[in-house]
Amino acid sequence: MNKATPSPAGGHPPTRRVEMLLAFLSTAGLIIHCAPDLKVVAPTSSGSTGSGGDPTGGGTGGEGGVHAGGGTGGVNCSAPLSACGERCVDLSMDQEHCGACDHDCLGGACFEATCQQVVLATDQSEPQALAVDAKSLYWVDRSGGRVRRRAHSSGALTDLASGQSGPFRVVVNGSHAFWTNRDDGSVMRVALEGGSPEVLATGQAEPYAVAVDQSSIYWTCSGNGTVVRRALSGGAIVTMASQQGTPTALVVDANLLYWTSFGGGAVRKQPLGGGGPTNLATLLDGPVDLAVRASTVYWLNTTGGEVMRVPTAGGASTLVASTEAGLERLAVDETHVYWTDGIAGTLSRAPLGGGAVEVLADGMVQPLGIAIDDRAVYWTSMDANGSIMIMAK
Repeated sequence: MNKATPSPAGGHPPTRRVEMLLAFLSTAGLIIHCAPDLKVVAPTSSGSTGSGGDPTGGGTGGEGGVHAGGGTGGVNCSAPLSACGERCVDLSMDQEHCGACDHDCLGGACFEATCQQVVLATDQSEPQALAVDAKSLYWVDRSGGRVRRRAHSSGALTDLASGQSGPFRVVVNGSHAFWTNRDDGSVMRVALEGGSPEVLATGQAEPYAVAVDQSSIYWTCSGNGTVVRRALSGGAIVTMASQQGTPTALVVDANLLYWTSFGGGAVRKQPLGGGGPTNLATLLDGPVDLAVRASTVYWLNTTGGEVMRVPTAGGASTLVASTEAGLERLAVDETHVYWTDGIAGTLSRAPLGGGAVEVLADGMVQPLGIAIDDRAVYWTSMDANGSIMIMAK
């Protein structure tokens, strides 16, 4: 027969004494259940007196106890911490709650309540342009001859096409990626599900910008100043406008095609059915890129260092921001215009209606391509590594 371990003085086994001591300390508020990092702690609750409290929120919430949830009272956090859900966090440095609850930095650091940039990919040679959809980020590597994709969910990086001759601009729709090969004068597409690239046009005079809608693909040719179209189903290439003085950017909406004439110093539009171009703005100092949102055209004057806008219906142009020369590409969301400056090495933004310029990232080597979605801004950097960057908005 096994003998029971004799109890020490006081009448309780050692394990029972430890349990009683822990219960007393917890009830007295002397045990704090810490969260994984030093700046995130479990909030206090103003719940009613209970049986000591459950640190996971399953108990009744002892008076003065510290726990992660549950309880019948509200969350109380001591400054400088703030309540986000069932946690007390430091909004100035929490990566998941940066500057505001649930503002996730997407892997970047949070410094002074502002998300910092993150490198998504390096060794990309010469990443010229970006496109983004709900599933992936896409870019073209001009000197590397590749069209590449990075999945948002897994971070997996794959080549959609390789062996291309100077891929320069890229757009995507629900089924394909489309791009221009500036060096050999071809326009291409490939299915997003994979497969061999398909040639849509050859013999083009330095194809530059590209756009696509449900029925057609459009591109500009900087070598001969034309804007052209071809049906996605096939057929002849149609010249929509000629003598456009180095058209460098192109956007299509439901009814109109818009482009910049860099050499002609103009922003123009034309109905998709034809009818000739109309000037939206003239006498511009190097219009180089544009975007269209909510019946407004936004563009960059790279030589003049200006971000401008004009109604799609026409009217007076308005200055959104004035900055340094060297502006490269822009993107627009519901509140801001974002742009890259290749000379200053910056990524900046300003309110759509105009206002102070906010530099989001600096110290870069020729930031160039840019894309945006509802959670982040993406851009390329022509540094020695050829980098792809992201910053949570």
